[in-house]
Amino acid sequence: MNNKLLLNIVIAYFLMLCLVLIFQISRLKNNDPPQADTMQISESNRLDNATVICKNSPIILRGKQQLLLDSNDVSLVPEIKGEAMYVPANFFKTAFNATVDENGVNVTLRLDNRALVFENGRASVIDNSSERDVNTIYKPYLSRATTYIPLSAFAQAFDKYLYYYDGMIIITDTKDSFKMDENPEFISELRNLVTGLPLVDSSDNIDRIIASSPKINRPSEKGFASLLDNTDDLTMRSVGQRLYCVYNDGFLVADTLSKKILTKQKLEKGFIPYSINEINGKIAVCGSINSDSYKSSINMLNTTKSEAQTEDTTESRYFLDDPTLFSQKQALIYIYDASTYSHIKTIRVSGDLFDVSFSGNLMFMLSDMSLEDTRTSNGYSGPYYVDTSDGLGKVDVSLENVNYFPDSDISSFTSITVLDFSNDELKPNVTACLGAGENKLLSGSALYVAKSLNCSDDNAIKNEHTHIYKLNLSSNGINYSCDGIIRGYVPGKDCISNFNGYMRILTDHKNSNNENVNNIFVLNNNLEVSGSANEVAQNADIKSAIYTDNKVFLVPSNSSGLIYIVDMSDPLLPTGLGAAKFTEGNLLLYPYDSSHIITIDDEEGLCLSAYALNSETQPTLLYREELSEDNITSSLFKNSGKFHFDTEKNMFVLPVTIDEQNGYNGGYIYTIDMDDGFTRRGILKNGNIDNALKIGNTIFIQDSENLKYTDINSPGELKTIN
Repeated sequence: MNNKLLLNIVIAYFLMLCLVLIFQISRLKNNDPPQADTMQISESNRLDNATVICKNSPIILRGKQQLLLDSNDVSLVPEIKGEAMYVPANFFKTAFNATVDENGVNVTLRLDNRALVFENGRASVIDNSSERDVNTIYKPYLSRATTYIPLSAFAQAFDKYLYYYDGMIIITDTKDSFKMDENPEFISELRNLVTGLPLVDSSDNIDRIIASSPKINRPSEKGFASLLDNTDDLTMRSVGQRLYCVYNDGFLVADTLSKKILTKQKLEKGFIPYSINEINGKIAVCGSINSDSYKSSINMLNTTKSEAQTEDTTESRYFLDDPTLFSQKQALIYIYDASTYSHIKTIRVSGDLFDVSFSGNLMFMLSDMSLEDTRTSNGYSGPYYVDTSDGLGKVDVSLENVNYFPDSDISSFTSITVLDFSNDELKPNVTACLGAGENKLLSGSALYVAKSLNCSDDNAIKNEHTHIYKLNLSSNGINYSCDGIIRGYVPGKDCISNFNGYMRILTDHKNSNNENVNNIFVLNNNLEVSGSANEVAQNADIKSAIYTDNKVFLVPSNSSGLIYIVDMSDPLLPTGLGAAKFTEGNLLLYPYDSSHIITIDDEEGLCLSAYALNSETQPTLLYREELSEDNITSSLFKNSGKFHFDTEKNMFVLPVTIDEQNGYNGGYIYTIDMDDGFTRRGILKNGNIDNALKIGNTIFIQDSENLKYTDINSPGELKTIN
């Protein structure tokens, strides 16, 4: 009886356990948690102890934090040699806090009470109790005084696991933590974090970035000669039969056939013009304004906001209620309707306008703002913009989305403003980067930045090199494209040119004899060196370059120096032609055609000269005309971009001032023929010639805020257009 009772109890207990188990299984099935996707897993677990690197990139990701492989030299990057990935020795210090002892290709890495030793071609691992060989065919090598170590040997020695994704490698301590067929979106996002440019992320990081960036102690200077060329002058342009002119504090539109002013618009006081253009039925006027000038004009007017708006309909008084919207300088874009000339909006971006370019219906504007101007009691505020039509007031550019150039000269923000004129809203897309510096070039929808390295230590001067970056600009903002490295230091922004798909860059460095020499490099669209001319000038103190279609003129700082000429007829085979002496004074140079140049110098008064160029001999003087008037000067020496040469008539206008007290301001009209020389066709009087443009048989002259004209067949006194 007792045994039967006991058996029943055991059976009942067993059934109860089964019921509980079934209930738990059912509950698990009904409440099965969603499977974490790759991104969720990576963010919560897998990347916490992982290190990610990519070939040819100085950025590494360690535990989800962006770091530079070597903050003192961002040219040190992982390289693929043969079938193996090699990394600079400093990588192990940065990523794993390892100790590295280097003696050429004999290297010892110490980590976690273990050592990886490369010695005399042998690789071995030593720990507290044993020594064993590392099974690897890959050996360290030296490149630019840096030891590169095979990553696979490190992984074997320290029990790491490597996961390869087309040039990107994830390094972990855990086996099978990643798969070969990872989520493509995850891999793409990860690759974006370890290629291109690192992120500022926060104000707190800026001081750290500054402290870790090498300092450049070379000032940027300019040579004594300049290019005469108005192709980049955007302050006076014709569209159809309309002529647009922008000047200090305003702009006008004129009909070139009727010689009538269609509209004349007043802009705010202190406005410094840069460009004017008509795009898709809109007028875009760009320029800068100094906040001190603007504030003083407001104080002088001493008006209320409503009175100011009555006086000035450009909405420039929009900011009277909010003085915090002012920085040291601002770049402005005024937008008007091209049919009604009514003001649509004004866009203000912090900083001083650097350049403007156009590509289709897109307009790109760069503006630079000193980092010091953004400093506040709470850190750095970063750039900002204001769109007067959206009512939002000041909009800050988030530092979380700001990239920086880690090479050197972390002293300013560069804001990139993109406007799409095919979109009626004309909403600006404003992004920014930190540390682009002065040596940058805006060309269409591409931004090129040249950052020189290893320039702070005189002993390292022979190792100077320059990192060239290319960023693609679009209505969505900026995207890293590619980068490359060339030898030497870029003296200034005039040393960079983009022509027919090739970058042309002048550098200088010390050669093995400790001589200062200059090189010309030609880079393709991927910023790979496609051609070069080495040591085209020696100890010449070259400060800038004048680029023409098929020549480069290397200009020293002193007018008593020689100008060195490089032939670029074959863009992939630049050839130094030696040096030429043009003048003891200031020099302006205009490329007449592929084999002739026109110069203007002020050695003795003003003098016009024409030279023949070829690839084998020195420039040959063909014609020279001296303007013998006393006290004659030309405004072109202050603004060479205002020179206008009409190729149809081989004609140009030379602005002159003769004896400011008793003479006049005006200009001479010249034609040039390489068979007959210079011919003066007329004298233009009673006008300051700020700019000139020939349309048909009429020369239009911009004189401050007035527009004047004369007929080229009978030039003389200038007539004012009303």
